[in-house]
Amino acid sequence: MPPSLLTNPTFPSQIRAQVVRAGLHPRQLTLEITEDALRLIPLDAMKIDRGFTSDVDTNPHTRRFMQALLTMGHDLGLRVIVEGVERESQADVLRSLGATHAQGYLYARPAPAEELDLSTP
Repeated sequence: MPPSLLTNPTFPSQIRAQVVRAGLHPRQLTLEITEDALRLIPLDAMKIDRGFTSDVDTNPHTRRFMQALLTMGHDLGLRVIVEGVERESQADVLRSLGATHAQGYLYARPAPAEELDLSTP
């Protein structure tokens, strides 16, 4: 797959169509993004999926993996956002690992943009 394909606005719908056509569950698909493609995509942030957060406060293996993800993101100079923070104990562990940005039900429930107060304090 040429790296320029990643910047094509129809790429996600093309992938979706192929997954449906093949009868796959989206989780069965793995896309490999090589370093050539990363030169084409300006990255400034990395989001860590909630699947890596759910037991970060109870599972030492998950905690070590989260530490590696945070370190990688920070070493690349990216702003790292951890998703799925629902408990204060998760937030405490994430802070101790160096996480500075998080989102989840602990902080706020999802809401339509028009309901959000975006004024600065």
